[in-house]
Amino acid sequence: MAAEQEACQGSDSKSLIQEGDQVVLRIDKALKVVQVRKNRKILFERLRFLIDNAIDRPFGSVFEVKGDKLHLIEPAEEDVDELEATKAENGEKSSEYQPIKSDGQSQKLTRDDVDVLKSQGASGKEIVKKLVENSETFKDRTEFSKAKYMKKKHKKYNAKITVLKPSTRLIASMYYSRAPNKICALRPDALSQLLSLANIRANSNVIVMEQCQGLVAGAVLDRMGGHGSIVQIHSGNFPTRMAMECFGFSSSFMEIVDGFPLCKVNSLKVPSQELEDMTPSQTVEVIIKKEQSESEADVDETNQQSRASSSKTSEEQSTEVKNQQEKLLRRTKRQLEERKARNTLQLRNMDSLVVVCKLHPSAIVLELLEYVAPSRPFVIFSTIKEALAECYTDLRNRGGVVNLQLTETWWREYQVLPGRTHPLVNMDGSGGYLLSGTTVERTPSSDSSPIQTETPDERAEIPETVTSCLKENNSTSQTLAEEESSEPPAKKVKE
Repeated sequence: MAAEQEACQGSDSKSLIQEGDQVVLRIDKALKVVQVRKNRKILFERLRFLIDNAIDRPFGSVFEVKGDKLHLIEPAEEDVDELEATKAENGEKSSEYQPIKSDGQSQKLTRDDVDVLKSQGASGKEIVKKLVENSETFKDRTEFSKAKYMKKKHKKYNAKITVLKPSTRLIASMYYSRAPNKICALRPDALSQLLSLANIRANSNVIVMEQCQGLVAGAVLDRMGGHGSIVQIHSGNFPTRMAMECFGFSSSFMEIVDGFPLCKVNSLKVPSQELEDMTPSQTVEVIIKKEQSESEADVDETNQQSRASSSKTSEEQSTEVKNQQEKLLRRTKRQLEERKARNTLQLRNMDSLVVVCKLHPSAIVLELLEYVAPSRPFVIFSTIKEALAECYTDLRNRGGVVNLQLTETWWREYQVLPGRTHPLVNMDGSGGYLLSGTTVERTPSSDSSPIQTETPDERAEIPETVTSCLKENNSTSQTLAEEESSEPPAKKVKE
């Protein structure tokens, strides 16, 4: 019974907002990830407020801003009820079109009056009600126009903030709406297809090569549930994990993520002398103790130098020592991650490969596929179709892959409202392209044989999306003309 009660208490605590948690704030369609801290002011959609009142509240709670604090909104009357009440008061006149004068004199309530109402502690709903009462043209509007007017004023004066738990969909939507270039214009629907095609699951070994601030690696880690291993290939000196921090993963989750630099991938083919000479007694703990002893010696030297200089205070000395220790720990952690990732890759038993980067993917994919086991999926995302088409042909010439597919992700969002259901006016033309396939074992004879030219039958198997990118379409008009000339003339049907 005691264990069951502890489990129930643990599950309840996870559903409540605690200090230090990462949360997603939502106002209408705007999203922002923040860390919950007391006495911390947050600026979001022109609102400045403290998030203290959200602590110990369940995820999904709705708040409104009064002054500079959040106040919980209990389930009550919806805004639709107010619109229905307004419609009943105005009668049939509201459904007819009336010309509205937009001379700026229709609103009797001035901005100073609104500021006075705010200083008196009036809620946003009361301010919107006052604006409606002092509007001379509100009664002449149609029902659709009234709904848009009320929605606009509620968004400005009565914004409702929803505190949500971070998820892959929310974080991907936030990055795509705010800065799509930082995540290679990877839409949430394309990310979901990428995870499905790569067969991401728990207890699997995944290679992730991405330049998306750690979004793809975080999505893979979230789906794996902290079980398995992830080798994050990075193009810089250290892996970028800004988006991964938004998920709020625990330390046990982050232990399975290891970074490895792209510039050292070629060194995997040659065993490192340092790894060969490394004895079993040289474990991670021994390396950390060795680095800490060296750091303590460096700290002693810095302390002696700091005593000699009388200009520095004790606080500056402690801050400098702390910064050096943190820098040393980060460097040691990266070195340990690199060694662990090297050992994992050299087994050549990875379960899937995911590539989302701004670089040309051909060279990267051909190099990393050597460490993926046979009968395993791989997926490459890019916004440039021609780059994936070249990668398609390079993979066919290399061999060892089957079921190659080059697809385009297409997604359309609809507005669903009574009498106003239609696609959104502003939408993206394309959501990028996905190249997926499955690895197979390559025979030694096929590896040593030269690249053979494709037969006409093999060329026919290449999708049209690939051939259109590699060949000119000058013969398209000639083919159409020949087909039209070869067809017999259509007979006229007598009535």
